[in-house]
Amino acid sequence: MDDLDAALSMSAAFIGHNGRMPARRETPDMPERAAAVHHAVSGTSRLVTLRWLLEHAGSTRSELVDGAGLTSSAARFALRELEELGYVKTDIEGARKGRVIRYTVARPVLTDDLTAFVAWLIR
Repeated sequence: MDDLDAALSMSAAFIGHNGRMPARRETPDMPERAAAVHHAVSGTSRLVTLRWLLEHAGSTRSELVDGAGLTSSAARFALRELEELGYVKTDIEGARKGRVIRYTVARPVLTDDLTAFVAWLIR
């Protein structure tokens, strides 16, 4: 078996019966905020963004891109999602166009939601 056959065989284990990737299923008994943090840390760009901002509070998006190795697009989407979930806050309120924005993790919110997730997981 060559490398290509091995890779195809291994990837087949992750493909559903219909030849597509399995659908993501919601966990009905997971509390809303636990589900939010699960979503936040389940994506690589979001997770890398959180980790970077926890170590480099007040970073700009370009500092995140340069320091964490994300593309500008990935950083923009991750920051937007994390801000909508309440895990990232900015130093600017109102119009942002043309302004330098600094991002920081809302540690209490992230900690509370991670605690809710772990409590749900190990109950």
